[in-house]
Amino acid sequence: MRESFRRFAAARARADRPAVRACLLAWGAAPPVASLLAALWLGRSALPPRLGLRAWGMRAFVRERVPGWPLGKPLPPPRHGPPCRLGDPGVAAEVADLARLLRSGRAAHDPATARLCTVLAVGCMGYGHMWKDMGLAARAELRTLLAEAAPRLAVRNTGDMRWKKFLYRELCKSEAGYVCRAPSCDRCTGRAECFGAEG
Repeated sequence: MRESFRRFAAARARADRPAVRACLLAWGAAPPVASLLAALWLGRSALPPRLGLRAWGMRAFVRERVPGWPLGKPLPPPRHGPPCRLGDPGVAAEVADLARLLRSGRAAHDPATARLCTVLAVGCMGYGHMWKDMGLAARAELRTLLAEAAPRLAVRNTGDMRWKKFLYRELCKSEAGYVCRAPSCDRCTGRAECFGAEG
C-alpha cells in the first residue's frame, strides 16, 4: 500500500491526471468520484478545497467513496483551480437551497448521501457546465452522481436538460423563492442553451 501511495504522490507531482485517477480507481473509487477527486487535487476543478464540506466531512467523503485509501495517509491539499461564485453575497443560501432540493430526491437518508448532495450543490457554483466545473470526465459521470444522490429528482430530467439548468428550474418550482424568467421551457427563446449536447 505504501508503494501505491508513492505512485499516487508522484503522479500528483507530475500533474498526471490519468495516473492519479487510476490510483483512485485501484483503491475502489467509482469512475465519477475518481475524476472529481483527481481534478480537485490537481487544480482542474472549480470546486472548493474540501468540496463544500467541513474537514471531517471531507475525510468521511473520501473514506466512503475511496474505500481503499491507504490507512493513515493524509488527504493531499488541493491546488487552486478555475474561479467559482463561492464567497459571493447570497451564495451560501443558494447552496443550502440546492442541497435541500437534492436531499428531497434521495432514496437513502444517510450521511454519505447527504454529503454527496452538498458536493453536487456546490458543483453548481462554477461559471461553466456543471460536469466540467466539477472536473468530471464526461456529462454521463454527472448523471451517475445525481442518480445516486437524488434518484427521485434525477428521473424528472426527461428532456435531457443540462443539469445545472434543470436543478435551478426545479428550485423555481419549489418554494425556495426563486423566480424563473421564462413562463415555460417550451416558450423560452433560450431553449437551445438548456437542452442537448454540452461542448
